[in-house]
Amino acid sequence: MTTKDETDLLQLIARFTSGDDRSQSLANEIEGIVLECFRDQPWFEDTSTMLAQYSPVADEHYVTGDDLSAQLKIVANALDPGSK
Repeated sequence: MTTKDETDLLQLIARFTSGDDRSQSLANEIEGIVLECFRDQPWFEDTSTMLAQYSPVADEHYVTGDDLSAQLKIVANALDPGSK
C-alpha cells in the first residue's frame, strides 16, 4: 500500500459516497484497489464482501448503494481520520 493507492481509493470512495456515481464500474474499480493493495487492513473482509455483493439495482440478494456507501465511509475514515 502506497500513499498513491490511498489517495486513489479515497477519490473513488468520494465519488461513490457523494452519490454522483454509484455504477457497477466504479464499485469494480474500488474493489480492484482494495483487493490488490489493502488486504492487511481490518476493514478488508467486510468491505471486499460488500463490494462483491453490490449491485446498483439491488434486491434482497445484493448490497444496496446506501449500505455500501456507509461501509466505504468507514474505510475513508480509517485511511483519513479527518474525512467525512
